[in-house]
Amino acid sequence: MKKPKKQGPGTGAPNLQRNDKLMEQVRQIIAETPEVRPEKVEPLREAVASGTYEIDARKLANSLITKLILES
Repeated sequence: MKKPKKQGPGTGAPNLQRNDKLMEQVRQIIAETPEVRPEKVEPLREAVASGTYEIDARKLANSLITKLILES
């Protein structure tokens, strides 16, 4: 028969309060983070507009195959 684990320091209610504070900080960071990162999107937008954006067909195919395998 296994003995129940003893609770050590840092467990119990104070730990829950700390977790609640961390979760609130995470929520705040997520709320402040833009959904679109202009520094990433703008160069792509310009490349598409100018016709210089090229798709790596092999990389795209590998990504699609991997996604299909993981979803099945």
